[in-house]
Amino acid sequence: MAPAPTALHNFFENLGADFHDLHGALVPLRISGVEAEYQAAQEGVAIFDGGDRGWVEVRGPDAVAYLQRLLTSDVAAAENKKGQWSALLDGKGYWLVELLLFRFQDADGNEVIGLDMPFFQKNILLDLLEKFHFGENVTWQSRDVARLLVMGPGAKSVLPNSSADLVLQRPDRGTFCFEVLTSATEAGTLAKSLLEKEAVAGGLVALDILRVEAGIPRYGTDFDETGILPESEEWRRASLSKGCYAGQEVIAKVNTYGEAPKRLCRLQFSGGTTPLAGFKIETADGKEVGKVTSWIWSPQKDAPIGLGTLKRRALREGAGELFAVQEATRISLTAEVTEKVFG
Repeated sequence: MAPAPTALHNFFENLGADFHDLHGALVPLRISGVEAEYQAAQEGVAIFDGGDRGWVEVRGPDAVAYLQRLLTSDVAAAENKKGQWSALLDGKGYWLVELLLFRFQDADGNEVIGLDMPFFQKNILLDLLEKFHFGENVTWQSRDVARLLVMGPGAKSVLPNSSADLVLQRPDRGTFCFEVLTSATEAGTLAKSLLEKEAVAGGLVALDILRVEAGIPRYGTDFDETGILPESEEWRRASLSKGCYAGQEVIAKVNTYGEAPKRLCRLQFSGGTTPLAGFKIETADGKEVGKVTSWIWSPQKDAPIGLGTLKRRALREGAGELFAVQEATRISLTAEVTEKVFG
């Protein structure tokens, strides 16, 4: 199936963007030059297409209670228009949908729970909302909107008073990020005005550098439905105190009694400029113990870094040196597991 153009495809195409199929969404790859795009996101203002994500709005008197029993995060504690890490799991702790959750009021003053997921998971979520609905007074609706990311420290001064339909603060893009959800026409007008104020238009390559430097894994790239939440180290999506939800027992058990069979780690490579995503990770004696899932050249470290999964035994003290391996290429690496932070 051909990848789906986003609502802002024509706008970024007119800027000369190259495009990439990211799990079914056709997104800009690079536009202004990766170095300029990255620097603007870190030091000024950069704009990106956020159309790699889908959007569903949940309404009704029982919306919070309904989602509270389904999702891993404490829905009742979500802050106004600030993204809350969340997930929908099955009873064994395996991923069904990766989510960010936003709580806000619409133009009529009604409370809305916005659910943000990978583009290709939107229909999966809609089916699951129907499957788990048992008479609660709640409705949900998918919205196809333009999604403009406005990133960098300068975003704080150019967007707080925006008249756009909805302006949200995202925690998952690796640097300070507002997202504007509105019509393609309004988003294009806003993007053009920001470019006239010296914002820089960017693409997926710069976004990947930012997220990997921040240690943020991407669903479908670094983890997926074949693993349980503790294997992805995404503890910030889970509450241990709010009450029951699917997968909670597995999360609590792993947290209390041990480690998952494999874990997502930050990786630092000894050198080289060859992209290593997809490479096997092996021990010195050639035993396969994991896989590199993301690779970038980090401007912050002036070195190649990445993310990858490793079997539990490979992370134990004294396990020995590790290597990223594919055919004749063999690059040594070190792996670090991040500290648990619960939602």
